[in-house]
Amino acid sequence: MSEPDLIYWAKFSHEWVLPALMVVAVFIGIVIAVNVFNKHLARNSGSLAAVNSRRVTVVANVMLGPAIAFLLFTQLHFPCAGIAAARTHSMQNMKAVASAQLMYSNDNDDFVCTAADWPDKVKDPSGSSCRRLPYPNSDGSFGYGMNKIYASKSLGAVDYPTKTVLVFESKGATVGTERDLDSSRHAGRPVVAVADGSARVYRPDKSDAFIWTVR
Repeated sequence: MSEPDLIYWAKFSHEWVLPALMVVAVFIGIVIAVNVFNKHLARNSGSLAAVNSRRVTVVANVMLGPAIAFLLFTQLHFPCAGIAAARTHSMQNMKAVASAQLMYSNDNDDFVCTAADWPDKVKDPSGSSCRRLPYPNSDGSFGYGMNKIYASKSLGAVDYPTKTVLVFESKGATVGTERDLDSSRHAGRPVVAVADGSARVYRPDKSDAFIWTVR
């Protein structure tokens, strides 16, 4: 299942928690009422009426099963677990890309590679290009971008390496700015790597925790 599908079902499960609880409560009430009525009917009516009442009880119990299953679906949040797994996978890839760029900078006077084709030029310790680690966009394009500011600034010019964005999940651009950040990733929690090589979750409501420019 693709991440957009997971996000859709996650929203669906959250929106239907309360209605699911109400549906299950109603069905439980129906089952209890039918069972009480069944016992009363069995004591005061003929065998045919009792048989019909038991049939109604069976139908009520059968209908209760899907209602409980629907409640479990909304409560267990399987789609949310899928989104979290996709984010974890992307954080691992982001760390690998950031590490490869830091290795590149060691051999290039503290400058990282910001060429448009850097995913093919920058190698990880195994000698493989970063292109092999994409978390692709929905259209199949490469999903990571370098912060454009490093085209003219070295890592040595970074005052806050734990906050200054190095690599980010992009909408398709391999080099760009904050405007190219794909904020739709992972239910609005995209991943970025900062200049010290660590990967972090980018929260739009706390965007001031990151720096996109270098003095």
